[in-house]
Amino acid sequence: MNQEQTTRDLSWLKEFENHYIGPYTKERNGILTCSEKGKIFSLNILAEDISMFKIKLDKGYFSEQSTHKKCDYMAVDEIKNITIFIELKGKELDCAYQQILTTVDELQKKGLIFKKKYCSAITSKRKHVISNSASVKALMKQISNKGITILNTTNIISKYNLIKENTQYIIKQI
Repeated sequence: MNQEQTTRDLSWLKEFENHYIGPYTKERNGILTCSEKGKIFSLNILAEDISMFKIKLDKGYFSEQSTHKKCDYMAVDEIKNITIFIELKGKELDCAYQQILTTVDELQKKGLIFKKKYCSAITSKRKHVISNSASVKALMKQISNKGITILNTTNIISKYNLIKENTQYIIKQI
């Protein structure tokens, strides 16, 4: 689709019917927030031409009967090919990363993953303590090998800005 078009083809959203909210734009609903059990992911949309949709994956798009592990949310701008996988986890970072990987695999089978991929795993434990384990490092490598950028998350609340610098879209922690 041409970036100059003013009307969007939202037919891809039918796959996620009843499980998405949006669009979030700089002008309208400029902050996309996901929260669960006191953990919060917040994305300020500061780029003029971004239009993100928040999709509930766990107990949403993927039913409770689904047997595979999955992350909580996905934020998507299909024209800019940006996808952010969001897991709001209790304490286990390795479990959070495994859920993100499983979700990516399941969605890739359906052809639903975009080019620029990010993930955020928000836990209640101090990340610098648990990210040194061998299992977490191995999962981080798997995520990186899938072309997914791991956002530098903090404990419990993580806030980011989505900006445009020159022609690139960048997510920066604030």
